Amino acid sequence: MKKLYFLFVFIISCTSISDTDFYNVSNVELTYQNLNGNFISEDLTDKSTIIIFWADY
Repeated sequence: MKKLYFLFVFIISCTSISDTDFYNVSNVELTYQNLNGNFISEDLTDKSTIIIFWADY
């Protein structure tokens, strides 16, 4: 029974959403400060995935 449950969860997690209107984002912009102290602004509208790593020292 556990194997069936795992298989069901795996199949559901691999399905894709065909409705693209749900992810309609007008403008996504990321502003950060690099090691030299300069502020850099990047347009992330055309990027499909964003991964942010946060380090607070």
